[in-house]
Amino acid sequence: MSDEKPSDILFLPIHLRERCIGYFAIKNAVYLMEKQFIFGIMNALISGIEQLHERTKLAVTNKMLSAMYHHDTMTKFWNRSGFTDCAQEYFNKFRAEGRRMAVIYYDLDRLKWINDTFGHDEGDRSIRLTAKAIGKNVSDEAMCFRLGGDEFLVLDRFVSDQELNGRCSSISEVLHDDFSKGAVRSDLTISAGYTVTDPLSDETLEDYVKRADDMMYSCKKAKKMNRK
Repeated sequence: MSDEKPSDILFLPIHLRERCIGYFAIKNAVYLMEKQFIFGIMNALISGIEQLHERTKLAVTNKMLSAMYHHDTMTKFWNRSGFTDCAQEYFNKFRAEGRRMAVIYYDLDRLKWINDTFGHDEGDRSIRLTAKAIGKNVSDEAMCFRLGGDEFLVLDRFVSDQELNGRCSSISEVLHDDFSKGAVRSDLTISAGYTVTDPLSDETLEDYVKRADDMMYSCKKAKKMNRK
């Protein structure tokens, strides 16, 4: 400003509680200090900033609480509440787009035996590793749920039966590698069942989930018979 006509600048601090977050600067405005309305304007500005700050904090808090309500803290998958509130919309999206969806039900075998033999910490570690293995074998569109202690559900785009069977084999390989590396004390295995939606069918999401669950249970039952 050295080349300009001498002037003054009025700096008015903007506070958010005890912190100064900036300044309101007005050139050639010293005379405004005699006018009370400038301070009224500043008070209104600061009050507006404080209200915006509180609303932003509330929105962030609500988002965090919603994430906690809809997600399983152990695996970071969606939980049963997340399934109830969010899965139907995902299912409707696939149906509206005329796309087929894979509904896959997984169950970690012998979790009760793991808990009884090695303790619940080992059981929790087994659940986390199983979820991690499942999460590695889904597409970027998938929704993964932990519906119970040892039960997992995946909703994902359908590619082919061969691809889905390959996923299950890959999950089993990952879990066996975890055991080989000493990450868990028991060789983890899963039972799986899946079905594929028909966008032209009137069947509900619950119908498909039950069918996948029934198929998974049949797989689990066959394993028990083989062990006997």
